[in-house]
Amino acid sequence: MLSLSKETVTLLAGIVVLICKAIYATAIYKSSCGLDKWKQGLLSGSSLAFPIISGIICTVKCNQGKKAKARILLVLVLTLGVSVTVVMTVSNAYAVNYYDAQGEKQFYKSDISFKDAKGNKYTFDFEKSGYDKLYINGTDKFLNADLCYLDKTGCLVYDEDMSITAKDEQSCVDKDGSVYYPAKFAAYNKDGSVNYSFNSSNFSYDRFGNAYTYSNVPFYDRDLNKYMYSFDSDTQKGSYTNVNTGEVLENEYCFVDRDGYLVYDKEHTFKGEKNEDGFEIYNSPDGTAYYWASSISWDKDGNLLDSFGNLLT
Repeated sequence: MLSLSKETVTLLAGIVVLICKAIYATAIYKSSCGLDKWKQGLLSGSSLAFPIISGIICTVKCNQGKKAKARILLVLVLTLGVSVTVVMTVSNAYAVNYYDAQGEKQFYKSDISFKDAKGNKYTFDFEKSGYDKLYINGTDKFLNADLCYLDKTGCLVYDEDMSITAKDEQSCVDKDGSVYYPAKFAAYNKDGSVNYSFNSSNFSYDRFGNAYTYSNVPFYDRDLNKYMYSFDSDTQKGSYTNVNTGEVLENEYCFVDRDGYLVYDKEHTFKGEKNEDGFEIYNSPDGTAYYWASSISWDKDGNLLDSFGNLLT
């Protein structure tokens, strides 16, 4: 079966439309021979941009028989029909097709559903959370979409300990090297295989330079306990949760030291002051400097950055 590139389809479509318009302009020109040459040429030229209006004017103003008028109407219908068909062909050539795991076409990416190994179905709900949550079996129970991945078979896997990191723009891996694809940015091909890519310039990094496709990367304390940030829309407050013990720390009192390790101000004694760049630095009673955890980030080398993207030393 002949397969044409999108660019070739567009070029051929443009040629067909031009030919149809030229035929119609010629029909208008010959049918308006009762007008003077200037008006005849103007009407014919106008038909290229305004075929229906030109056809009506030609039919009303020009002294024609029924056969001539029928000819103009026929050419107009054929021209518009071919043009619409060509435009739809080009649109289909450039249309992004989405499929589910069964190879069924979906009109929107948000209509794609995923299934885990137990057969549970997961879907996005834009009225509630957009791409932030995947709802389970049509209920109000959900998973954090940032931590939802697809394995090579297209099966949904939940990375509850945040151990999956971005390997490159085409895949993510866990600690054992198994390959996964972020569900938020993945889709299925018609054969059910997974289609995924992510621009590496949009990666976020943790304290060790590990890359992620989401912004709320894990934090570590000096004992290398891992913490996950979350935000409660009901209380309008954030928190950091130890992924192993479930201990919850209030975001308001979570800081990192100069080495990028998470520190919790249990006694609420840290005092903030702005530096020359306008960035808030907090000091403990013993004079040690800290940064509010939600105000910093890391680059790909694990260097600490402030909210303005400046390197913190």
